[in-house]
Order: sequence, then C-alpha cells, then structure tokens
Amino acid sequence: MTKLSLATILSYLGTFWLGILCCQATVSLAACLYALLSSSNDCEDPVRAWLIVQASALPGLLLIYLFTKKFGLILWTLFIIPWAALGTIWAIDGDCSNDFPEGYVAAGILIITDYTLLGLITIAACIFGISACIGQGLLSEYQEIK
Repeated sequence: MTKLSLATILSYLGTFWLGILCCQATVSLAACLYALLSSSNDCEDPVRAWLIVQASALPGLLLIYLFTKKFGLILWTLFIIPWAALGTIWAIDGDCSNDFPEGYVAAGILIITDYTLLGLITIAACIFGISACIGQGLLSEYQEIK
C-alpha cells in the first residue's frame, strides 16, 4: 500500500485548484466575449465594464497562479469576493436590462459560477481542516487523565 505524504496531497490539491481556475477563466472569457460582441448597444451600464474587467482579470490571475501558487491564490481570493458582490449589485440595479440582455445573462452566469466556486472552496477547506484535526487526534499519543 502506498502512503500519501502531505506534499503529495497538497500537489494534488494544487492541480485540482489549477483545473478550477482554468474552467472559470474559460467560462468567463467565453461568456464575456459572447455578450460583448453580440450587442452593439451603447448603454452606459456598469455591467458592461464589469464583464470587461472579469474577462481580462481572470486569465491574468490564472497566469499569476501558474508562476506563484500562494500569491496567485491569495490574489484570486481578494479579487473574486468583492468583484462577485459588486457584479451582483450592478446586475440587480441595472437600467439597461432590456437593451443589453446578453450582458445580464452573462453576468448572471458568471456571478453564479463565482459564488459556486467560493462555496466549493469553503467546503473543501472545512473538510480538509476537519480531516487534519481528526488525523492529528488519531496519530497523537494516548494520554490517560489522572
């Protein structure tokens, strides 16, 4: 039986995280390009700017993650939490939903994707933390209380 070390498990988690970032960047880029190129309305709505920044920031964050994993992960987290909240506020309060429906659909898809990934990462971190505590408890030496 092969024993897994912590370094191997963290390597697998890093590869899993890279796959998640690649999927998110691909979905983001495709949805933003479709929404921005399919509509030529000149609506001055913040959703259009949100889509442009989302489409350019996520591939950039993916490249940063490829070179520096810890810094890229922290930077991604610091970007995506307030950016998803801001996108939610702008999409709900939008004035151009009739003129720019593709943008609002794309923003909705991306906001759902962002919140889903944040939830999955939170659940995975909780499971990993609980597993580490259980493992520490199982591996520690038994001491009798007198």
